[in-house]
Amino acid sequence: MKDSDSTIKQLTRSIIVKTSEILFIVIMTLALTEVGSIVFMKIYRTYRTDTVGSGSSKNPKLAAELSEVQKGVKPSPYRWYKLLPNFHGVFVQTDSSGFRINKQAIDSRQKVGFYGGSTAFSVLTTQNETIPDIMGSMSNNFQFLNFGVGGYSTAAEIMTFVESLRLYPDIKYAIFYDGVNELGRSNDGLVFRANPNYQSEKVLGYTYTDLMELAYRNTRPPLSWDIRDSTFYYIIDKFVVNRSRWLESKREKEHRLKAAAKTYLQNLEIIQSICKAKQIKCIFAWQPNIHTVKQNALSPIEKKIKSSDQWGSTYPRITRIVLRNQYNYNLRIHNISDALDAKDAHVFWDNCHLNGKGNEIIARKLLKAFKQDVGKY
Repeated sequence: MKDSDSTIKQLTRSIIVKTSEILFIVIMTLALTEVGSIVFMKIYRTYRTDTVGSGSSKNPKLAAELSEVQKGVKPSPYRWYKLLPNFHGVFVQTDSSGFRINKQAIDSRQKVGFYGGSTAFSVLTTQNETIPDIMGSMSNNFQFLNFGVGGYSTAAEIMTFVESLRLYPDIKYAIFYDGVNELGRSNDGLVFRANPNYQSEKVLGYTYTDLMELAYRNTRPPLSWDIRDSTFYYIIDKFVVNRSRWLESKREKEHRLKAAAKTYLQNLEIIQSICKAKQIKCIFAWQPNIHTVKQNALSPIEKKIKSSDQWGSTYPRITRIVLRNQYNYNLRIHNISDALDAKDAHVFWDNCHLNGKGNEIIARKLLKAFKQDVGKY
């Protein structure tokens, strides 16, 4: 009996030891995999050729504030997600809804809402280097309020527009600065093309799933964790699983671009109807990306970015489709896709995000369009 008990104890001890060894090996493997993934991403971000590195890296405080506001996204039930609200940094300020607006700086000038994605928000610059703030600094009569949110297309801007009019009821003019995210969200939709559960999103345009997922993860209890938080998951998701998104025929791509252009134009119809109902003068502008700029205007680094960029390479094609079809929807869209042809300095961080110099060029171009439609500024 004692021998039997001893054998059971030894067997139990052996199982515990083996299980502990296996568990240790698994934990160490996961830890080393994650460390290796982090190292890989640091190397990748250092040597990737489709960006020039963080445009705000020379100012760590600015980079930290921009990161905190954008990574602090939370779900919004009708406009996808919202950025961190009530942030009062040195270089970045947001209002109670997470828009990049400094409530303390609002004055008595007439209000113009400015809508768009990350290029409107300006993910690399200080508050006064954003396009709306630059436009405001050039005008005695108008103050431009920044309702740009990273990843937003016109699909999200419809309800953003409604929300902004309730927050700031004295808005009498509005500028919708779009383009790159109309293509971007169409590109994102390639991942879901075989999934019927996502087909209904084609009606308004696909959401920006990356920030949607982050927004919902930010609602979890503190210290909670899942595999999607890991760098390893990010690498597998972006570099392995989603590589298939680019596998489409020339005919499929053309059909997708036409569908994205149609969705954009239909969304503008809705926005325009709100403008008419609210007696707001709305201006629509189609923005540039690096592929719509003349080759001889690009710096050597920008040329390298352009040659390495697959994500935005079809932008000139969707630009032509949109501009050709705008009149079928009784729309007037200001084409500023060539606004950077005359630039004499490096302005691109990647295929669409600009530094302060680039934003100033766009601001001047948009002010001309605004003057054409409004008659003064």
